[in-house]
Amino acid sequence: GAVGGPKWGVGSVRPEQGLLQLRKELGLYANLRPCSFPSESLVDLSPLKADLVRGADFTVVRELVGGIYFGERQEESGDGVAWDTESYSIPEIERIGRMAGYLALQHDPPLAVHSVDKANVLASSRLWRKTMDALFSKEFPQVTLHHQLVDSAAMLLVKSPRVFNGIVVTSNMFGDIIS
Repeated sequence: GAVGGPKWGVGSVRPEQGLLQLRKELGLYANLRPCSFPSESLVDLSPLKADLVRGADFTVVRELVGGIYFGERQEESGDGVAWDTESYSIPEIERIGRMAGYLALQHDPPLAVHSVDKANVLASSRLWRKTMDALFSKEFPQVTLHHQLVDSAAMLLVKSPRVFNGIVVTSNMFGDIIS
């Protein structure tokens, strides 16, 4: 969930920095975020219309120790410019992809896996997509793999969340935002 906030955002060390360091040091590379309604009585409590969320049942698998939160960065230093970089390696992508694949295989028939990226714009997302394709064709051929751009995924999560029933696997930043 959300960490930090305006009350704690001052000072040299912020709460979210400690959380990121703990994840990295402990090797906590995957966060599983289920989305379902285990009781019909909970459906009416959703901020979305009941007919949209009834039957929604998916798990977001968020990669936690790579990507933009762990990339190089430059704070603004009086020149009006700041930047962050996102990088992923094939082994990092394969590791989180395997988690999604193994979760899908726990069901009979296997659940579909929806990989969320921004491959139309980002080089790191093109590597993500290429790696997911290779991994699933080699190691999980019985699992159906779909690709979805993150912006359209965000729209579909609100408009028609059941399209993601199964497993959603995504990068650190995109998982942070959509889950």
